[in-house]
Amino acid sequence: MLILKFKYRALFVGAGALVVGSVYAVPFRDVDSFMNNNKGVLVTKTAPLTGAFSILAPGDGDSIKIGAGYTDSGTTYTDISGFRPGIDMATSASAFFYFRDDNDAAADRVNVTLDNLAFVDNYKIESPIYFGGTLAANLLVQLNSDGKLVYSVTPQGNLDFYVEYARLEVNATLGGSSQVPASVPEGGSTVALLASVLWV
Repeated sequence: MLILKFKYRALFVGAGALVVGSVYAVPFRDVDSFMNNNKGVLVTKTAPLTGAFSILAPGDGDSIKIGAGYTDSGTTYTDISGFRPGIDMATSASAFFYFRDDNDAAADRVNVTLDNLAFVDNYKIESPIYFGGTLAANLLVQLNSDGKLVYSVTPQGNLDFYVEYARLEVNATLGGSSQVPASVPEGGSTVALLASVLWV
């Protein structure tokens, strides 16, 4: 009988792992538009751009449609909020900033920080372009702490350019009872059955 209980327990753990494996990633997003009369905000050495991404509830419900010239031109992105710091966990994230040259003779270059940590360093703007990428682990830690990232966009040296949009994309796993999908294929009933066997 002891051997049978051991086998059931091993099977129970395996089935439990199946339920944990059903945890799924959900998206969060924050978008900001700086467009005014079909033109972005001009960023200069004396007038940098600062703002903040936030994936918290209730969110501000922004929606942006990307203008002409970008590779994702015509795409609409909308805020997806509701992240709960300390409960949900951001597992990966990417940030993107959309730049347009001001058409002067200078070869404009941009620096971007997120929560005072370097994100884009001395990147050349070839108009129009959106640039960004995956957040490093230290930025994910910052995002998980409060669901926010403060950004700052500055020119390299005495240059200037336009910023039109900013976008943060986050994948996260939900904590608490939301962690397991409402419909768990086969695994949920298997666990219940095996749990009852353990008490025999």
